[in-house]
Formats: sequence, C-alpha cells, structure tokens
Amino acid sequence: MDIRLPFRRLLAHDRWANGQALASLEAMPEPPRKALGLMGHLMGAEATWLERMTAGRDPGDWEVWENADAAWLRTAWREDLGARWAAFLANPDLCNPARAFTYVNYLGETHKVRVEDAVTQLMLHSAYHRGQVASAVRAAGGTPAVTDFMQAVRGGALDG
Repeated sequence: MDIRLPFRRLLAHDRWANGQALASLEAMPEPPRKALGLMGHLMGAEATWLERMTAGRDPGDWEVWENADAAWLRTAWREDLGARWAAFLANPDLCNPARAFTYVNYLGETHKVRVEDAVTQLMLHSAYHRGQVASAVRAAGGTPAVTDFMQAVRGGALDG
C-alpha cells in the first residue's frame, strides 16, 4: 500500500490550511506572539516527524520553530516543509504506511510507530493547533483563517 493514496488529500489539505493560517497572521500589523508560537509548534512538529520517519531521530530544534516570526514561518512553509514532504512521498519505501520505524524523542525515549500512525497524529495535531491559532487571531482583533477540509474542497484547493 502506498501512503500517497489514502493520505494524499489529507496532506494536501494540511499544506493548504497551514498556508491559510499563516496568511491570517501575515494580515495583522502585529500578530499575537501566542499564535505565532502555536503556528511554529505545529510546523516544527511536521519537520520533527519527517526527521523521525526518515532518520529515526528528533532534531531538537523546537525553539527555532516556536520563536519564529511570520516571515520565517512562511519561508519554511514554502521552501522547507513542502520539499521535505515531497521527498518523503517520492520514496515508496519510506512512505509505506505499514512501515514501522524507531525513533528517539527529545526526552531520550525510544519508540516504535508505523508511518500511518505518525501521519495521522500529524494531521490531527495540526488541525487542533490551527484552531488555537484562529482563536488567538480573533482575540487579537484579526480575521481567522477558515481551514476546514470542505472549504478546501469547495474552493478548489484539493483535486478530485
């Protein structure tokens, strides 16, 4: 089985939704630090899990992500995360949903997990934190992004 098939649209939605959430932050004269930190957290989690799924280690760079400004996050979204996902998905052995991999987390604990479970964790984790970003944007007087899956479908952001 190829993870690109069952998760293709979910990963495309995640990428689109993260871009929308970033745009809501960029539209504000001074985005709330809390919202930037949450956005960095969810994007850093994606980078971390990609590192775990490919190299079996935790990169340990959470502070870089969580303390970034909107411009840095946009560049990482555009140039770094997209390329990492593309490389991961281009390798059928790496992205096999049934493949189990072992990694060491930031606490030094060793865990074994399947790719399918790691990707599911990421999609749910990102959706949860995008909701928190939207709440922080609204509380600061901004307009939160609409990042629902069906919004992406209706808007033509996802194929099929």
